[in-house]
Amino acid sequence: VIMNPEIRALLNDPNSKYSNPWCRVDDESILEIYDIQTNTRTVLHEFNTLIEAPNWSVDGKCIYYNSNGKIYQYKRFIKVKH
Repeated sequence: VIMNPEIRALLNDPNSKYSNPWCRVDDESILEIYDIQTNTRTVLHEFNTLIEAPNWSVDGKCIYYNSNGKIYQYKRFIKVKH
């Protein structure tokens, strides 16, 4: 198989998202709220990294999420690192 040298370099680069499915280079995420009654979305924040597992707090006043091995709290549009 003849392959473009640039593509071969991407596939062989351990930091490339093409060679390593766990590589999070260039990942982006959007934290948003979806209102099922009005069928509308409200974007709270756009991230230039991967965020995972957003969950509401018990009192409904903030959202917790994971990112890069840490847990964050998103409260009243202010992000607080824990």
